[in-house]
Amino acid sequence: MEAAGNRSPSHLEDILQRVVDRMERQDKAIDEMGRAFQAMVTKVSELALQAQQQQQPPPAAPPTPPTPPIVSGGISQPEPRLPIPEKYAGGGSGFG
Repeated sequence: MEAAGNRSPSHLEDILQRVVDRMERQDKAIDEMGRAFQAMVTKVSELALQAQQQQQPPPAAPPTPPTPPIVSGGISQPEPRLPIPEKYAGGGSGFG
């Protein structure tokens, strides 16, 4: 320990200034660590969201709408008319 005679006001002011300087450096370091921590939290949140999105199946594609009938010249084509088939007579020999 220092002797009581070395504690002049200017000596105490020097010690106090060094303490204040050290506290300011520590305060700046704590601020920088806080910003770095916040940046890491943000990055971890982004990565967690990306991982969650990769685990989910992709959304289903919307159903394809039915194809409208082909229209030529603005006039729709009528459906083809087929003849009414003959009544089945019940033979096992096939057609003929």
